Amino acid sequence: MDIMEKGVTKGAVVECLQECLGITAENTMAFGDYDNDISMLKCAKYSYAMENASSRIKEQANFLAPANTKNGVVETICQQLQIRLS
Repeated sequence: MDIMEKGVTKGAVVECLQECLGITAENTMAFGDYDNDISMLKCAKYSYAMENASSRIKEQANFLAPANTKNGVVETICQQLQIRLS
C-alpha cells in the first residue's frame, strides 16, 4: 500500500525536475514495476517496465528492461549510454 498526499505522484516530481533542469520527455528515462509508477512512465520517452512488472505497467511502458532482481536498471542504463561494467 502507498500512502501519499493527494496530488503527489512520481509523475509530478519528474515533471518538476524536467522543468527545473530544462529537459523534456525526449531526454528522460524512467523505470517502473508497479502501478504507482504509471504517471512517471508517461513523462519519459524512454519508459521501461521491468521484466517482473505487472502487465498493466508493461502496457504503459515503451520498452522492457530485465527484472530488478537481475540489476535491470543498471544494465539498461549502461547499455543505453554505452558504458561497460567490468
